[in-house]
Amino acid sequence: MENNNMLCENLIELNNHLCGQPINYKYYGADTALTVLTKDTLQFSHPSVFNDPFDCNVNLFEFNEEEIKQFNINTIKKHKGNDFYERFRLHRNFSRKPTEVAREEMKKIFEGENLNRGVTCFSKNSTNLLMWAHYADNHTGVCIGYDLLALREHVTAKNKESCLLPVDYQKKITPLKNFSSMDAVMAWFRTKNAVWRYEEEIRLISRPLTFDENNRSCFKIPTEIIKEVQFGFAICIEKKKNLITILKSRYPHVKLYDTKPDYNTFTLTVQEFIY
Repeated sequence: MENNNMLCENLIELNNHLCGQPINYKYYGADTALTVLTKDTLQFSHPSVFNDPFDCNVNLFEFNEEEIKQFNINTIKKHKGNDFYERFRLHRNFSRKPTEVAREEMKKIFEGENLNRGVTCFSKNSTNLLMWAHYADNHTGVCIGYDLLALREHVTAKNKESCLLPVDYQKKITPLKNFSSMDAVMAWFRTKNAVWRYEEEIRLISRPLTFDENNRSCFKIPTEIIKEVQFGFAICIEKKKNLITILKSRYPHVKLYDTKPDYNTFTLTVQEFIY
């Protein structure tokens, strides 16, 4: 109940944020940004390729004895219907299995059910020094601003099982229960270690998605969803020119900004320019 209340509070906070600031940001290397802007795509990733080993890891779930017992009963009923002899046989076999074996089977089932779910991530902040360093190739890339309200509407129209979630940063692991409930799945997707708090992350979760060999999925989006492009202060001049050419021809509505370090304050300043 406590987790549900926290989720409700966080979703209200997120909606308030989006009403005041619908544009939120994604950091890219220059080459990736060129591909994204040329193809009008947004990349979703399967959780298995995340750079944090604790992020969306099935081991965050606590499969206790009672849950394993109920899972076995439900599985037998689901797959064997009114074949009581077969249900009795399965129940006997399940009962003989060590708890750890049953637990591993439940983990595999949970992972299987989420094989076609993907995540794409945004930040509330476009001037975070660490984000520019980590995700925009040491300020040689760009930061793209997306209208998340419009994006949520577009993605949900295509995939009904889609939602925006605020990341919940935790200092310690609180095992998740009831792995089959949607509340638990949402908690699983949005729980991260507090060391990542600087990212100020918002996640868009969606399914069904088809992933390539690298566990990535490209989702076509309207050009109007992109509202801003901020250029890193160290971006290659030639790459910047190529990006501006694409933006001028295909995204004439987008506002462009240069970022520069302010050596008096340890911050980045952002200044709009007209191409």
